[in-house]
Formats: sequence, structure tokens, C-alpha cells
Amino acid sequence: MKSANDRCVVLYDGRCSLCIKSAEIYRKSNKDSDLDWIDLNSSEGREISEKYSLDSESITLIENGKIKRESDAVVRLGEKSDGFTKIISLFSFLPKSFLDRIYRFISRNRHIFSGKVKGDSNGG
Repeated sequence: MKSANDRCVVLYDGRCSLCIKSAEIYRKSNKDSDLDWIDLNSSEGREISEKYSLDSESITLIENGKIKRESDAVVRLGEKSDGFTKIISLFSFLPKSFLDRIYRFISRNRHIFSGKVKGDSNGG
């Protein structure tokens, strides 16, 4: 297995319905993607998180050993897309601070938008 330094890894919250649905949509519209989607709560996800000292609150893209988080990760995923999710990259002209505020609002309220995954007693 390649290390996180040698592949494109997306860490996401596998206890979050919105996160799971977003990952599924991206995978379906980008069948030839070189991305490995890894649940932060899996053993591999925890291992990568510890290695890079990451928290579990935001989506994280690790590409060539470089870390992109929050809106930077989402916009980069749009740029890497060859499907309809490429439209996300159109927002890259907006200020990062504005995009991060939108990302954090959605992140804080993600369970309102899509509910919690059954069996999640932590609230996400």
C-alpha cells in the first residue's frame, strides 16, 4: 500500500451523513479519480491523522504530502474533478476567509442538513 505521501488521500468524517453522501457523489462522478477516500474514524484514518497532527472536524486532502483543509480542500477536489463536481472550483475566486466561513457554518450544522449516521452517540 502506498503511503499518504505517495497518493491523494481525502479524510472525511464517516459518522456524518452529509460527508458520506458528498464522498459518494464525488466518487460516482469521478470514476477514474486517483483519490483514496478514508474515514477519519477508521484505523487508517486515525493513523494518518496522528501522523499529520490533524483534527477530525474538517475535510482534509493530502496530495503529494501537502495538506489542504476546509474550503481549500473542497475547491481542490473541484479542480481535480472530471465530473459535474468540477463546478465547485468556480468558487475559487472568492476570498478564502469567506469560503472558510461558509465551510465552517455547514460543518457545524451538517447534522441539521442531513442527519446523523445511526449508531453515532457522539453527535458526529
